[in-house]
Amino acid sequence: MVPECDAIQRQLLDRMASIGRLEGSEEEGVKEIPEPEVMLESVHRIRGGDLFALAFAAPTVLEEGGLSEKLCAAEHAVAQLGTAFQIVDDLTDFEVDVGRRSNNLLVSQINHHGSKGKKRGSGETFGLMGKCLKALSSLSF
Repeated sequence: MVPECDAIQRQLLDRMASIGRLEGSEEEGVKEIPEPEVMLESVHRIRGGDLFALAFAAPTVLEEGGLSEKLCAAEHAVAQLGTAFQIVDDLTDFEVDVGRRSNNLLVSQINHHGSKGKKRGSGETFGLMGKCLKALSSLSF
């Protein structure tokens, strides 16, 4: 096999392995809710950022010189975009995440920084917001 192909496959497998480990760790639900800052780095950066950055596995192996530096900068920007998409995903499917006990940034924020009243009411709020999102979804939003 061509050395570049081997290097690309290694890059893809290494990157996908970290994403897969994270996904597998939530199969039976999370037992602890990490701080929001920790969740951003250890969950959202991997689940969203690293997933989006997979597109750069082959180009970073194949390209050299000045283009390589530009690809590195672009990969970082795309990874940040992927992290942002994961944050938006948490806001739109938090009811599912709560039901599955998956990592969710909104849940973490309420758990670690919300008042006691907010924490008590968060279950009701999640349910109500979920119903609203489902209603919007049925309208093709």
